[in-house]
Amino acid sequence: MSQWTDDDERRMLLLIVYLFGKHKEMTKAISLSRRVMEDLDEVLERVTKTLEQIEKLAGINGYYMDEIGRAIEDLRELPGNVTREFRDDVRNLLLDMANIKLKANGLWDKFKRLREMSRTLSAETEKLRDKSMQVVKEAGLLNQEYQEVIRVVEMMEKDPSSIDPELEIRRLEDLKSRLTPVVQDLMDTVEGLVKVMVRYNELGDRLNELLLEVSTLHSLLEGVVRRFNLGKPISASGEPEVIVNGDVILVVMELSDAREDEVNARVERDELVIEVRGKEIRVNLPGVAEMVSKRVVNDTLTINLRKVR
Repeated sequence: MSQWTDDDERRMLLLIVYLFGKHKEMTKAISLSRRVMEDLDEVLERVTKTLEQIEKLAGINGYYMDEIGRAIEDLRELPGNVTREFRDDVRNLLLDMANIKLKANGLWDKFKRLREMSRTLSAETEKLRDKSMQVVKEAGLLNQEYQEVIRVVEMMEKDPSSIDPELEIRRLEDLKSRLTPVVQDLMDTVEGLVKVMVRYNELGDRLNELLLEVSTLHSLLEGVVRRFNLGKPISASGEPEVIVNGDVILVVMELSDAREDEVNARVERDELVIEVRGKEIRVNLPGVAEMVSKRVVNDTLTINLRKVR
């Protein structure tokens, strides 16, 4: 066994300090990778739910538009005994439906683009997830070898003469050559996952905006269905309906011949209080929220809120 030299001791200490630092980086990167993947799973779940909500509402909207389209054909020739108000409503509806169809088609095209973006991100995420799991596995194996560093340090403190410096230096240099790229791979995958999560958050924001647009169109079409008695609106319960997507909350309810200026609404912590002609309705909200907008379209009240915590 070779004897220690000053150069051996210096090289050994430099290697140990370097490996200590890299091991600390590796442990931090593994923890960060797991945390980012957990956060990414939550974001992905919210995006998936929003896509499902939009697709469901778009399907109902399509059904309503078909019903309205068929009714328009029947209403083009009105009998003479209908009221002037009803006749004006039909004329306005005929003028509006072309714009409504364009709006609906535009929203559906936007949905298809965002859905395709989600699929692309999902494929990228799976590749990064597989890569991350592979690198974490490699890091776990290297972590076992890292225990050799601890052993060498302990032996140097107790009995330096029991160590073969050339052999141990070769072992530590070999570990260094394999640990360094694994730590870099870990950091690269974490960076990739963070970038994907940022893009998912941006996609989620765009989907929330689209959900509001589709929900508004849904309320408009539902009001038309009620106004012209074209059938029972889907999921019409007469009670306020709460739609939640991430931080966005929509409260939708049917009103009977109420103008927007006759409806007041305010938020009291986790409750929405709606007042219509002296009658108070309280709606439980999924958390503390603030009101963003309120509108009444075709006997349907839609209140947009945003969660603050």
